Amino acid sequence: MTQGPYKLKKQGKFWHYTIHINGQRKRGSTKATSRELAIQYVNKIHNDLYQRGHLLSIPKILISDLINKHMERSKIKNLSEGWLYTKELTLVNFMNYLHNKGIKEVHLVKLGDFQEYMSLQLKKNKPVTVKNIMKVIKALMNDACRLGYIQKNPMSDLPQIDGIKKNKKRFLSKKEIGIALNAVNGTYLENFVLTAIYTGLRRRELIHLEFSDIDFGKKLLYVKNKEGFQTKSRKERVLPLHKKLWPFFKKKREGLCFPYDGRTIQEDTASRNFKSMVVAAGLNNVGLHTLRHTFVSHCLMDGIDIWTVSRYAGHSSTYMTELYGHLCPNRREIDKLKL
Repeated sequence: MTQGPYKLKKQGKFWHYTIHINGQRKRGSTKATSRELAIQYVNKIHNDLYQRGHLLSIPKILISDLINKHMERSKIKNLSEGWLYTKELTLVNFMNYLHNKGIKEVHLVKLGDFQEYMSLQLKKNKPVTVKNIMKVIKALMNDACRLGYIQKNPMSDLPQIDGIKKNKKRFLSKKEIGIALNAVNGTYLENFVLTAIYTGLRRRELIHLEFSDIDFGKKLLYVKNKEGFQTKSRKERVLPLHKKLWPFFKKKREGLCFPYDGRTIQEDTASRNFKSMVVAAGLNNVGLHTLRHTFVSHCLMDGIDIWTVSRYAGHSSTYMTELYGHLCPNRREIDKLKL
């Protein structure tokens, strides 16, 4: 079992350690039966060797090779293809930044490099986006620790990003919903936006929605995994089709529900075009994901229970749905208990 620049392995009753010193391997027993005590023991040996001036040998690895190892590990965690793609792209962008600085090995990356990269990202992205970027990179460096390529993750000392608001979800009022729908009226996003408001589907789920995913007889919409697309959690779900969507979906068609010039809509293009349309209509701080918040918020405010809303939204747990709890403070389900 790897712990920092040494390895621990239980043999019989006791934990044994392996440390590399000056290119040579040093082994021994910690005489400890618990892993916690073994870690304390080997840490003391490790520190003593440093104090006596020994050069401890830590295995080296290229950043590119660590990313490959990390992605292989990520692929067995049942993550969606879309998230895996985003994660790998984030890590490759960071690697390219380091390569431009002449840094190609993991052990050469210092705290200052992460601070500088975070500062550069904050100039281009919102704080919450940068927080997610740094979270992905931190997971990579945690793997470097786990595999013994670095002693400590330098990102542990990285300061928190200011300006991130928690539990405050921007959603559209009923009046703003009308403004947003008028803004996209007659464009390729007209029915895309309408469906987003009345289903809460994520952007990628909408883009890959097909007419074969709709059972109009039962008035149900199925969010399915398919070739080239998987849901965020890889779990499929079904939700009822709101009556406002019936006129669009009742027409018998094939293929994608929301193509653009016969092709699949590009995610970034859709977001950019939608934002420019609603800004022109007078709506600020509104993006496509705001429509998802709008669906969840109005479902809860109109009395749909949190478990049902969580299922509709495809949240991995009700925790995410509970963040909207401030929208219905007067609902006291506990008062229904009669003892």
